[in-house]
Amino acid sequence: ELEAPPPLPQHRIPYSLNMVTQTPHGARWKDESRAMKYLEQKLTYSLTHFEDFIRHVEVRFLVQENFRRDKAGGHKKVVRAKAPKGLRSENIEVWEDLDASLGGPRMPAPYQLRVVVSLRNQKKVVYSNPEKHAQATLTECVDLAVEALSHL
Repeated sequence: ELEAPPPLPQHRIPYSLNMVTQTPHGARWKDESRAMKYLEQKLTYSLTHFEDFIRHVEVRFLVQENFRRDKAGGHKKVVRAKAPKGLRSENIEVWEDLDASLGGPRMPAPYQLRVVVSLRNQKKVVYSNPEKHAQATLTECVDLAVEALSHL
């Protein structure tokens, strides 16, 4: 007596998908982990409208414990200062604007996601900017990437 084969998934993606994770101390996530399934589900759903144009998707998820990025919405302070006496001409006061953004507030953002979408016309769309896209939690990181990729 033959067993019935397992049911096929409702939808099969027409492109290849390679996901690599890199966490502290050399640990890697297993393919069956809930986080990997969540990441794969969100990314494939965001690319459903462009499936016919995609050849391959490369995903690299990186966790860096000590990575920090600038806080969003932080006020940049501009200070006005007089120019030194040696640079001033006679009886004219010169004021300069000094930008104090070098030592601004920074927040921990260990989760980074890099996605490279290879298209059928030999072009690539790259989503990777750790200074801008790093987030404090896994869900924030994935949601930001999904939002950006859904507007291809």
